[in-house]
Amino acid sequence: PITGFMLYRQHHQSSVAKDNKGSSNPEISKIIGNMWKRLTEHEREIWTQLAEEEKKHHALKYPGYRYKPNRRPK
Repeated sequence: PITGFMLYRQHHQSSVAKDNKGSSNPEISKIIGNMWKRLTEHEREIWTQLAEEEKKHHALKYPGYRYKPNRRPK
């Protein structure tokens, strides 16, 4: 399930990319990561609560879901 930071990043991705034309995706991630670090605990809690709601919605939509990565043989 998605985390609070992932929701925050999705929400701010386009505006940060627009403000930093020519920046690569890793550079944009660093900018958004620094923005996240500067948030207050209360501001982060809002995104964490949204992530919890997404998690509940996902659980209702896909009951019994369990992440099972496909492991490739070496």
